Amino acid sequence: MHDKYPHLFSPIRIGNVIIKNRIESSPIAIPNDSPRFASMENMISYELRARSGAGLIVHEEMVVTRLGDDGSGPTFDDTALALQDIMKESEAVHRYGGISSVSLAHHGGWNTLSVADDGKLYAPSAIRNPYGIMTTEMSEDIMERLIEAYARAAEMAQYGGHDMVMIHGAHGWLLSQFMSPLTNHRKDKYGGSLENRARFPLEIVDAIRKRCPTLPIEYRFSADDHMDGGFTPDEAVEFARMLDGKVDLIHITSSSFWDPSCGVLFPGMFTPRGVNLPLAARIKKAVKTPVCTVGRISDMRQADEAIASGQIDMIAAGRAFIADPEWVRKVYYDKEEDIAPCLRCGTCTPGAYGPAHYTPFHAHIRKCSVNPEIGREWQANIIPPGPRKKVLVIGGGPGGLQAAITAYDRGHEVILCEKTDHLGGLVNVIAQASFKDEYKKYIERQIRWVKARKIDLRLNTEVTPDMAQRIHPDVIILAIGGKPIKPPFPGADNPRVITADQADRTRLGQRIVIIGGGPQGAEEGLMLREEGYDVAVIEMRNQLCLGAPYLHYMAVNKEYQKPGAPEVYLSTQCVGITEKDVVAENSQGKRFSIPADTVLLAIGMRAEVEKAEAFRNCAKEFFKIGDCYKPATMTEAVRLGYDVAFGL
Repeated sequence: MHDKYPHLFSPIRIGNVIIKNRIESSPIAIPNDSPRFASMENMISYELRARSGAGLIVHEEMVVTRLGDDGSGPTFDDTALALQDIMKESEAVHRYGGISSVSLAHHGGWNTLSVADDGKLYAPSAIRNPYGIMTTEMSEDIMERLIEAYARAAEMAQYGGHDMVMIHGAHGWLLSQFMSPLTNHRKDKYGGSLENRARFPLEIVDAIRKRCPTLPIEYRFSADDHMDGGFTPDEAVEFARMLDGKVDLIHITSSSFWDPSCGVLFPGMFTPRGVNLPLAARIKKAVKTPVCTVGRISDMRQADEAIASGQIDMIAAGRAFIADPEWVRKVYYDKEEDIAPCLRCGTCTPGAYGPAHYTPFHAHIRKCSVNPEIGREWQANIIPPGPRKKVLVIGGGPGGLQAAITAYDRGHEVILCEKTDHLGGLVNVIAQASFKDEYKKYIERQIRWVKARKIDLRLNTEVTPDMAQRIHPDVIILAIGGKPIKPPFPGADNPRVITADQADRTRLGQRIVIIGGGPQGAEEGLMLREEGYDVAVIEMRNQLCLGAPYLHYMAVNKEYQKPGAPEVYLSTQCVGITEKDVVAENSQGKRFSIPADTVLLAIGMRAEVEKAEAFRNCAKEFFKIGDCYKPATMTEAVRLGYDVAFGL
């Protein structure tokens, strides 16, 4: 029995299998557009989760058939490839004592192409999907073929060594489309009442049970669409009762991809921890089948208490395994302070599910703000470090910290210099917001890791080129940041005007005008308003928070729509600052004044090229990372810091 979390780390029987703890790795994968399930990146990802100690590892959504799906990834139609990959994946989990499962999915009307043999895109009903494609109502003949495909896929998964299967009936995919009144307008026995809308999903459950009588089944569904006219919690309770006794584990999530904001599908910074726990607890009361839930369950005490109190039987996590695949092991061995927490920043999501409306391309790659190794873990096994070198890292922000840690772990001698008396850079400013507490945990972890290593840490040390030459390093990694942009309009040098990195609370007046409504300015506005200041934000473009990961952009804009949010002036620019106010001009050329005790500039950073280049000849190898290279997000600074140090 675990001393700290006895319920979380207790075993549970699901069908005919015993899972060693109550932690499920939900089906989140490294994006893969090859015809293989078991890409090297995904294989390593699943194995790391199993090695960490997750009891149940559910492999990525595998499309049961290309019939009616866009065929952009692997499907069970490719029998030989599918079996090879299924066997590899189940073996990777079993060697660490985990239970292996696979998520069976079909996207139905959520497709980007008309993919059926006759050029039609089939869905429960004829509706226009979010890609603007008109769908065609699925015939019962096609539905029968899909039922057979689900059953065959489950049989193949069992034959390939998987211990369970998950039926993915959530998030707006095909089965969710049948359940939701927003997407199911049928007039036959598969539409209308809840009993009719549930008929097709239940037929799939029955077909799998008939084909694989001993195979445990997990059914995942959204218990709330969070959309007007969508599937509701009351219906979710009734549907759970229909599933009770037919499946072995009920997995509760919520929201849908048909909602442009994705609601709480990927809970953001402003979403409460355990957001789906109330839904799951309500369903748990209505059924005898064990219940699992997902949704920002990052507080293990909350998770343990929820299991102990009978609200749920298991928890699931997705992005937590992206941020730190080893987090379960760290919790188990009382090393929670070493976990890289998921920041809920949304960085990992757009690359996997498509571009934001303001980005033109889909990268098909997953990145993480706190885990620069994600999808590239294999490199450490085939790229050895070079000869031991003396590495001077100048600047102790997130990029510099990561560079120092990586260089040391690769066997180099590391000197880390920071001109102030503390490490962390601008993250120390943004981490003051209550909705960014994970940022604080992350940067504190990085600082502890630097201090735990034999890195020569020199605070209050502003390095000059002469000093760098005296240190005589083999490598310089420059991470000195950039300089906040100060605009040329009248009054910009007024003492009441400060930059975001100078947001000392002792210098702030009650009425604050923020010039710049990008991610930094928009978040700063919410933080200051939360602290009780009167805040207005001026942004030249027609939207706030442009440039942030799409889901975070949506979440921030939702916060600005709530009562009491800061004032916002879009398509507006500052043209001057007086002793009492900010003079602004909108896109129609109208000028007006906004009272201001303090003006906060958040219009970006620029690299100080000459200052940075002065270090180039101070070592044989020279690299710039973060804002001194070019204006960068924390993700970019951390990733480049890792890459540069790894390559030494």
